[in-house]
Parts: sequence; structure tokens; C-alpha cells
Amino acid sequence: PEDYVSGAVTLKLYWTNLGAGAGNVVWQVAANTRADAEDLNGGEDTVVSDTVAAPTLGILDIYTHSISFTPVAGELMVFRVVRVGEDAADTLANDAGFIGLEIEYMADS
Repeated sequence: PEDYVSGAVTLKLYWTNLGAGAGNVVWQVAANTRADAEDLNGGEDTVVSDTVAAPTLGILDIYTHSISFTPVAGELMVFRVVRVGEDAADTLANDAGFIGLEIEYMADS
């Protein structure tokens, strides 16, 4: 963002359970920055995986994701969110619906 100053960002993951099952979901967030004309596929991402209990079918869950990531002012922030269904801790037997990602940061005043 143009008004980003410095410091870490906080990510809020919005999602829901798309079935009647119960269990946990493993969400993984990868974060990085890219400069103008830099390869979007290059560089090393900061990656964090968290296990979160699934809400009841159709109920919105807002999970604050902790990640030690400090963007570079003036560069594009790139985030990737995936469910890691093959992780043994991911025990929800039905689909999880990813709705969106809210990014909180310190703005220039």
C-alpha cells in the first residue's frame, strides 16, 4: 500500500466450514515482497502453518494469523493462503471455504 510505513503486518483469515463435519483445518500463509520488475516466483517466502478448529457449518470464523513478516516499503506485498489437507493435524473430512484475507499494517499519518 502507498501509505505503508514500517513494521510487521497482522493477517486475519476469514473462512467457514462447508460441510457438517467437525475437526481441525491446517491453514498455511506465505508472505513476501517484490520490487518493480522482480520475478513474482522468485525469492524465499516467510511461511507459517496453523491448526484451527473448524466452526459449525456456515458460521464465519475470523482467525488472526501470526507471522513474523516485515514488508519493504515501496514493494508489492505478496500473500499465498492454502489449506494443507495432507497434514495429519488437518482432520476436517469436508471442504473448508476460504473467504478472504484482511491485512492490517501501520499507515503513514
